[in-house]
Amino acid sequence: MRGIAMSMLAVAGFATTAIAQPNVGGTITDGGASFSIDLGSNTGPLGGGATTSLFAPGFPGQNQLPAAWWWMRVDGVDNREFAVHRAAAQSALTFPAGNQMQIVYSYGTFTLTMRWTINEDGPGSATLTQTLRIRNNDTANGYTVNLFNYNNIDVFGTPGNDSAVQTGPNSVTFFDGIYPVVQTAYEGANLILVDTNPNVLGRLTNNGIDNMTGGVVSGGPADLEAATQFIFNLAPGGVQTVSATLTIVPTPAAAGVLGLGGLLAARRRRR
Repeated sequence: MRGIAMSMLAVAGFATTAIAQPNVGGTITDGGASFSIDLGSNTGPLGGGATTSLFAPGFPGQNQLPAAWWWMRVDGVDNREFAVHRAAAQSALTFPAGNQMQIVYSYGTFTLTMRWTINEDGPGSATLTQTLRIRNNDTANGYTVNLFNYNNIDVFGTPGNDSAVQTGPNSVTFFDGIYPVVQTAYEGANLILVDTNPNVLGRLTNNGIDNMTGGVVSGGPADLEAATQFIFNLAPGGVQTVSATLTIVPTPAAAGVLGLGGLLAARRRRR
C-alpha cells in the first residue's frame, strides 16, 4: 500500500510545484442561464479550487456561485484532502453539449471525470448539476475514497447577507431576504458542512485530514460556504459517481416580476 501511495503522489504532482497549471475552463449556457470556470483558476492540489460564475435568466450581473470545485482523499494513502488537479498532459477538456462542460483527469491509479451541466428552468430559475465519476484502475486493490464538493454560494450575487437552513439529510436552502433562494441537493452524501467563509474552505486546504461534520454550523446572515463529503469503498476496477445540484429558485414575487417583464417584451415584439 505504501508503494502505491508514493507512486500516486508522484504521478499526481502533489509532491512538486514544477508541473504546469492546466488551462481548463470555459462557459456553458442554456437559454438565459450560464455557468463559467475561469481558465486556469483551479490553483493546484493545495489551492482553493476554481473561480466560477453562475447566472440565472433575469438576474444579469448577479454571480451566485463565485467559487466551486471538487476535492479527494484516499484513506490510508493521503495525509490530507487534495483539490482535483492535473497537469495539462493528464487532463482533457471537452464540451459534450452546449450546456455541458467535462474535464477528465488521469492519475494512473484513478481516472476522474468532472462534468458540469447548466439548465434554464424558467423565468429567474436555473439548475447547475455537478457530477464527479471516479474509476479505480487498480484491478488488485480496493480503496476507501472521500470526495468533497465545495460551493461558495452568494444568493443574489451578494456575499454578506446569506442565510441557510438544512431542509433534509442531504439538502440545504440558502436565501437572502426577498431575493431568489438557492436550493442545494447532494444525493447520497454522508456529511454536510455550512459555515462562514473561509471556515469550510480552510478545512479542505489545511495540512491535515478533515471531515465535513456539523451540518449548518452557521445559518447566517453572513458570507456562507458549503461542502459535502461522499465516503465509499471503491472495489478493484470499480466505478462510482456522485453529484451535487444547485437550483436557483426565485421567490413568487420575483418570478411574477420576471414573468411580467417577459410578457411586456413579447407584446413589444408583436407591435
